Amino acid sequence: MPATGSATHVKVQVDVQATGPTGDLIPVVVQAAGPSGWSVTPARTSLTLRPHGNAVPVHASVQLDATIPAGTPDGRYSVTATATSGSQLSFSTRSDILVAHTVDFDTGTAAETPWLFDADGSQSNGVQNRFADGHSYFVYRFPFPSDTTTASATLTIDNEFLVQVSGDGQQWTTVATETQQIHDGENKAARTFDLTPYLGPDKAGYVRVADSFPDDGWGGRVYHVSATYS
Repeated sequence: MPATGSATHVKVQVDVQATGPTGDLIPVVVQAAGPSGWSVTPARTSLTLRPHGNAVPVHASVQLDATIPAGTPDGRYSVTATATSGSQLSFSTRSDILVAHTVDFDTGTAAETPWLFDADGSQSNGVQNRFADGHSYFVYRFPFPSDTTTASATLTIDNEFLVQVSGDGQQWTTVATETQQIHDGENKAARTFDLTPYLGPDKAGYVRVADSFPDDGWGGRVYHVSATYS
């Protein structure tokens, strides 16, 4: 979710692995590129892998910074990286980046996928039907723009829900709990949660849905999700 009027930076990690006889030195060059108008740094990185046999690969990581220009239209874009060693070995990989200015989707659809940070043991029985029974849960992550000052998320939800929010996906604050054992969706409603106090340093907000009565199997069910920010 890019900032308004300024470039947005996205971190991309490239992992390189190799096996070989102990004592070998494997020189590797990693070259990266982005869509037209983007910059990816470093564009070229050299590293040396020192394998210790064929049983367990030795690995190294290259951290890339992809700069998304201001005004980039919504859509999917790819950052590519090619790792080369000598004249015989060359492997390419790709990271797909979704640029989006709005969050508005039905659960159980392809539009939900980019925002579903952790599905855990939740299930989906089709469109507008994602639920978490027992001790399972599901988490949405909203990477709001770097200049965000306020943010909120609205979930159309019912049954025995437990809703928690976080700024890092680790420490959670409960913001809504259904205290009645409801099994027929009669409490279905669109509920809005203020994420502003919980945004992390990177302005990301996390929403986790679980089961407030984990022993009876009627956990929180979400139909639709939207998020707004300013």
